Amino acid sequence: MYSRGNFLTTHDDHVDREDRRIAYVINLTPRWRPDWGGMLHFTAEDGSVLDTFFPHFNSMSLFTVPQRHFVSYVPPFAMAERQAITGWLIAA
Repeated sequence: MYSRGNFLTTHDDHVDREDRRIAYVINLTPRWRPDWGGMLHFTAEDGSVLDTFFPHFNSMSLFTVPQRHFVSYVPPFAMAERQAITGWLIAA
């Protein structure tokens, strides 16, 4: 859950001891607004944003691992909490 003031810094989901292949985010917040932040941004090595996913209610975002990304800051005026289930598909 991302509440007011929350964010996630740039990372790529790679973990040496796990063989993560695909990351997923199941978005569970109805009526989220773009000006409330909480966007999933994908970046290039230089930090520039390449793509942005909006957390549409009842949608799932999938992306390969490793891939650099972050979740933008949720400002104090956001009128909801961004709720999601996240995880990874791991090679057996």
